[in-house]
Amino acid sequence: MRQARFSAIPDPPLTHSMLEIPMKTCLALAACLGCAFAEEAAWLKIATQPATWNDALIVANPRQTAFVLDSPAETRLRGFVLPSPLRRVFAEDQIRRQVAEFFTILPRPDEVELKIEWLDKDERAADHSRSIHPKDGRVRSVHRIGQTTITRTAVATGEDDAIFIHLLADQPGALSFRVTLGGPPAAEARIEDRRQLILPAGPGHLAAQVWVLPFESDVASEGNSITVRGEGEALIVWNFAPGKAHDTTLATLGMRYDPGYLPPNPAKIWQGILGTLRKSAENSP
Repeated sequence: MRQARFSAIPDPPLTHSMLEIPMKTCLALAACLGCAFAEEAAWLKIATQPATWNDALIVANPRQTAFVLDSPAETRLRGFVLPSPLRRVFAEDQIRRQVAEFFTILPRPDEVELKIEWLDKDERAADHSRSIHPKDGRVRSVHRIGQTTITRTAVATGEDDAIFIHLLADQPGALSFRVTLGGPPAAEARIEDRRQLILPAGPGHLAAQVWVLPFESDVASEGNSITVRGEGEALIVWNFAPGKAHDTTLATLGMRYDPGYLPPNPAKIWQGILGTLRKSAENSP
C-alpha cells in the first residue's frame, strides 16, 4: 500500500500590518497611562483639613465666586457675585490669607449657600484629602469608605457661566446625598421638574437655581431638598445672580454638549466641560 504523504501547511508570513496592530495598541495604552499620570501629577495637595470657612478653597469664573468647604460628612459652598472676583491663587498660605481677608475685612455682599449632606456620614471615612488643579481651577476631595473611593470635584467655568460639582464613586450605588439650597437669613427653595431647586432673591441673599443630575438612578423630594440614593456618579449644576438666576442654564448646556436631547445627558455635559478645561489650559500662557 502506498503511504499517504502529508505536507505541513506553512504559517502565513508575518506582514507589516500584523506587527503594527499590537504596536499601535501599546502606544495608545502608553499614551493613556501617560495622560492619566500627568493629570494626577498636576494636582497640588492641601495639607489643612477643613474646619472653618477660613479653610475653604475657591472656585471662580468672571461672574461668580464660590468658597468650597468639603468634609466627608458634608459639602458646603457659599456663592458670591463680586465686582472684582477673587484672584485664583494656588499656594495654600495664599488661599488661606485671601479667604480670611474676605471674611474679616471686605464688605460682605449678598450670598447664597449650597449644601450637600452625605447620607453615609455615619460610616467611617478614611484618608480624606483635598487638592487644587492650578491649570484649570478645579478643587477636589477624595476619601475612602470601606473599599470605596469617593471623589468630589468642583469647578467654575466662564464659558458655561455656572459652577459644577461632580460626584464619583468607584463602586456602583455608593453615593447617597441630600442637596439643599438656601441663604442668610434662612430662605426656602422650591422644587421644579423634580431635579431643580429654585431660590428667589431676597434680603441678604442671591437668587439661585440648582439642577441635580444623577447619571443612572432617580431623584426624590424631601421637603425643600432633593435626595439621591444609591448612585455611582452625579453632576450638580449651580447658577446664581443678584436678581434672577439663569433658568436656561441646563438647556444651554444641552445645546452645547448634547444637542438634540432634552433633558441632556449629564455624562456628556461633564465630559464636554472637561474638554473645554483642557483646551483652555493648553491655550493659556
